[in-house]
Amino acid sequence: MTAQDVTGAAKLFNSAVKADKNDGKARFYLGVALNRLNLHDLAYGQFQASRRLKQIHRDLGFEAGWAAQATGRNKAAITLLEPYVKNFPKNAKAHEFLGRAYARTNQLDKAEASLRKALNLNPRLKPTVLLVLSQIAARRGNTEQANQLANQLLREAPDSKIGEALNTSRILGTGPARRPTKPWSAYVATTVGHNDNVIGFSSDVPLPVEITSKSSGFLSLEGGGEYAWRFGQDQTVAAGYGMRYDVFFRLNKQDVFDNNFYARYQRAVRQLPGSVVASILASYGRTQVDGDRFRDAFSVRPSVAVKPADNVGLEFFFARTMSDTREADAGIPVNSSRDADLNSFGGRAVINFPSANMAVSLGLARLHNNADGSDHGYRGTRFSVGARLKLFEDYTVNAQYTKTDYRYTAPHSLAPFVLSGLGFAFARDDDVAAFKLQVSRPITDRVSGFAKFDFTDTTSNIPLFTYSQTVFGAGVLARF
Repeated sequence: MTAQDVTGAAKLFNSAVKADKNDGKARFYLGVALNRLNLHDLAYGQFQASRRLKQIHRDLGFEAGWAAQATGRNKAAITLLEPYVKNFPKNAKAHEFLGRAYARTNQLDKAEASLRKALNLNPRLKPTVLLVLSQIAARRGNTEQANQLANQLLREAPDSKIGEALNTSRILGTGPARRPTKPWSAYVATTVGHNDNVIGFSSDVPLPVEITSKSSGFLSLEGGGEYAWRFGQDQTVAAGYGMRYDVFFRLNKQDVFDNNFYARYQRAVRQLPGSVVASILASYGRTQVDGDRFRDAFSVRPSVAVKPADNVGLEFFFARTMSDTREADAGIPVNSSRDADLNSFGGRAVINFPSANMAVSLGLARLHNNADGSDHGYRGTRFSVGARLKLFEDYTVNAQYTKTDYRYTAPHSLAPFVLSGLGFAFARDDDVAAFKLQVSRPITDRVSGFAKFDFTDTTSNIPLFTYSQTVFGAGVLARF
């Protein structure tokens, strides 16, 4: 089939399909012709039929991916084009179409990498590629880079259709600026699940009386929102609120209501290499149990993030949290008071593997908790490793393992009364391992469903503090 007679080819293969609706090969080539006539929706239907008829041409991923992204089926386009570019890495148009689909699903780093790959393979794609790269820069808030890319398009491809349209829009005052990203975001979520060992509430580590060993179903409601103000290209101020309300079906007077208010200042430091971003987060949280105040906490967290490579992100942070917690019903305040200043510092690394649809994270933090009660002061080390993997049919799996050791700084008041204490006071040592797994899948553009599983295992040299907990649940999340 030649470009000079695409219409004739479309008529020919359309006749073949009418003669035999089960001719998958004819349907494929009809779709190819329709793509080149810009009838992408009709083309996509032919490719779907060809696939159902087990007629899998080597270019089916490319052609169907082209039709999918051209008709707004961006997730389908990504599913089709990602394996295709692995098998045929020299197809520049495939990289371009994949980059467009990534951009429309807000995967901007992947989009930029695919588009630049397309441009390296075929410089003739410059008009369309530079336009999308300019739009990506604008979405990131980098107006200067967006204009530079648009100007490059006008300089190097002024006679292209896209260049002419861009130049006309500038003359008329309608370009190249894109509609700004909305300054607000919001979410609501609900989860129904079961907890095999409902634990009462403490500042960090449960008290013995709070390890109930009672199982219960639960309903969790969450919601929140954020509004962001941009100042120039490099500065952002945001304010937000988040809440969570938990109801345990088998426990009375244990409804938990968490509120959190926060403000964040963020600044890109362009004078330094590596896309450095400095930020400071301040938050205030209040927890209520059965309507009564349980804890207030104020936290400040400065951090610095840097990208030494396109697929690697690093963050270094310090946090200070000052908490005021309701006194326990039993105990002497000099021992049992949980009012504390918690200082933590550490770092986190995230490594993306775009070709594998996977990201891996590693974290390490040091914890210093200075509590008013001698039973609650500790030093701790926390290590975490996590992974995020995108599977078939838009399923996403998130897994994380966290290991924390708590080494308390004073002999525990209960130590002489446990069997292992034998009347001697000694400091408490806890090791806590936590594993979290969540599987999610979009239901609509704004709504996704999820199922999750959490397991916590705590071992302590004071047996009263040794316990395990298993929680599983399922729910829906909506973002706006």
